[in-house]
Amino acid sequence: AITWRHIIIVGAVGVVVFLFNSWLLPLGYRYTYIISTILGYVGMLMSGIWISRMLKNNMMDDRFNDENESFMQETRQLKNPYSINIPTRFYYEKRWHSGWINVVNPFRASIVLGTPGSGKSFAVVNNFLKQQIDKGFALYCYDFKFPDLSTIVYNHLKKNKDKYPKGVKFYV
Repeated sequence: AITWRHIIIVGAVGVVVFLFNSWLLPLGYRYTYIISTILGYVGMLMSGIWISRMLKNNMMDDRFNDENESFMQETRQLKNPYSINIPTRFYYEKRWHSGWINVVNPFRASIVLGTPGSGKSFAVVNNFLKQQIDKGFALYCYDFKFPDLSTIVYNHLKKNKDKYPKGVKFYV
């Protein structure tokens, strides 16, 4: 196994042999000079390769910097008559936690942004619609991909008809 000690020894010997072999030329040892220069260069090169390998392997423990990018999030579910609570899972201090995204006052405005196919409807909009229907709110659902959201709203309304006045209607 390569250790930092091996790397330092090989690198130091390589530097010494590469830089301090010029005394061989005046003595007439040309081939010894050439071989020692090559060996010194190879020693420095190997120590550099081993240093990069050691640094790379040490960074592989947290390749995507998950540990440094994580932070504690809300784990309490904050409920009130208007709140919308979306369950989450997040990574913090080397373990997974369950948490909540609490929208305690949806009347202040809510916006969901993301690229097409990123899961906005699945992760957020469906929860908003179902929880508002559970609480007996009237809603206007503009279903751009008809009948995706309309089917969810209709079926959830059927399950929760008791929370609405008699004669509540569903229009498309």
